[in-house]
Amino acid sequence: MNLEKARLQVIEQNEEIQTFRDDTILAVAQMINCESQELLNAIELGFLTDDATAIISEASDCLYLLFRLFHLLDIDERAIEMKVKRNYLKYMGFDNKEQAISEWKANGGDQRYYDLYLDKLAED
Repeated sequence: MNLEKARLQVIEQNEEIQTFRDDTILAVAQMINCESQELLNAIELGFLTDDATAIISEASDCLYLLFRLFHLLDIDERAIEMKVKRNYLKYMGFDNKEQAISEWKANGGDQRYYDLYLDKLAED
């Protein structure tokens, strides 16, 4: 799957369909909330019925809307790169999520990480 191609298709479609162009950031975020609940329900039902059709549909809805939200907020792929690097730093070497989170917060948490990351980007 080429996610960049899919992202561009979503952006193009949202510019072509008038009702999509009128959506606000908050409206798209609310749609993500609804679709994520539908995804959870589909996963629960999928385990019972051994049918992934609804899971695929709802997961695709979530990704589609996340592409829309990223575009509306002018967020690019660097946000994902930052999150991947952050997760390595935050969780690597820990067997327990709660311990990792506690240590992370004690060392300044996400705000400190993102400040340092953005400072490094500015230097490069």
